Amino acid sequence: MLSLFCVQEICVKHISCYFYLCKMWENGNMKEKMCFIICATNKTYLDECIYYIKKLNCPEKIEVEIVCINDAKSMCAGYNQGMNRSNAKYKVYLHQDVFIQNPDFIKDVISIFNKDSEIGMIGMVGGIGMPQNAVTYLAWNVGCVDTKEPDVTYRMICAPNQVQNLVVDAIDGLLMATQVDIPWREDLFCDFDFYDVSQSFEMRKNGYKIVVPYQEKPWVIHECNYAKLKNYDKNRKICIKEYAEFLTEKDEFEFVYHKEWEELSEKLSDIIKELIDKKAWDQIRELLAAYHNNQMKNSQLEMYTVMLELAIGDRENENCSTFFDGLDTVDEMVQKYWKTRFMLQRIECGKPEADYKIFKENICAGEISFDSIAYLILHFSFDRLKVFEIIKTWYSQVGKRDVVKRIELIERNMNRQGPIVAYSKRAAKEQ
Repeated sequence: MLSLFCVQEICVKHISCYFYLCKMWENGNMKEKMCFIICATNKTYLDECIYYIKKLNCPEKIEVEIVCINDAKSMCAGYNQGMNRSNAKYKVYLHQDVFIQNPDFIKDVISIFNKDSEIGMIGMVGGIGMPQNAVTYLAWNVGCVDTKEPDVTYRMICAPNQVQNLVVDAIDGLLMATQVDIPWREDLFCDFDFYDVSQSFEMRKNGYKIVVPYQEKPWVIHECNYAKLKNYDKNRKICIKEYAEFLTEKDEFEFVYHKEWEELSEKLSDIIKELIDKKAWDQIRELLAAYHNNQMKNSQLEMYTVMLELAIGDRENENCSTFFDGLDTVDEMVQKYWKTRFMLQRIECGKPEADYKIFKENICAGEISFDSIAYLILHFSFDRLKVFEIIKTWYSQVGKRDVVKRIELIERNMNRQGPIVAYSKRAAKEQ
């Protein structure tokens, strides 16, 4: 029986530091604990990440704790802070843009650990055989994750034929669960690269196994940006020097970094941000059209492309308002954009209607146009038909038959298969 539920919020700079406790008691004595540790830089992401943690089923005799590290100097430094702050046996280190959709995540993770005390760490995605050149982010061939990049949504499959839990050599840092505390090597890795591979190798140095579980459906959603590789090569060389004994496979992929492109795209992003503040959407369209003539991608520019479509779509359809009407700054617009995406995601994940009540009211009142909602569903929902069906009932309830007919037309023309599936580079090569 749940006897205590406590939420405590402590404001640190611009990010709230949350400690969420869900305590299960037996004769007044608390039993095991799982701590979720998050390095936070964005409150909107952080709030949503915590929302999903709070919705997880809490097994009996388990205490759940959330520790957020604000403005960490590096991932290793931040995770060391979190590790030292909690006495939990089980710790889950995850990105702020990772949303746990498996409701039994806590039970499933603990079950894996309880079956084998030699398992030190669990990840959602990992690799068997790490390349000698340490280009590890392309080496994943085990696991899966629902992935939402700035311009596309898909299910990333790293092991198409995985049917059981597998021991791997290293895991991706999007989520790393442990049952033993081993210091993170902040003496070696002072940025935001290789913390995950390093910790994997440190686990193995200490005699522990690393496991990626079999997931019939991915346990997490990752709202990821395109990787910034500015410091990757420096840290790659450190990894080779420190962990050569774990880098045994023939190199399959080369490290490629386009410095000039990254610098130019960042400058373009700053220019477009200023233009969004001025609502100069026609100028923005011209600049983004030129950007899309290139093959490479920038996360901010892809997001601005979506925002452009939301801003001009209603105008071109002769609606009296647009998605961003009433908002003065680009930060306010970005906030609305992400919160709308997150509400649609809650609907798709089957969360209680009370958790998106205001969003529903805004849609029914026409404060968010159907064109905007449809665009976001088609681009960023995995089960688009499910979300459209729910939205359709809302429009039907308020008598908007014209919108209902539009949804029915979309549904008839829509591909009725499941989520778009993509294979990791290594998995595709091994097929």
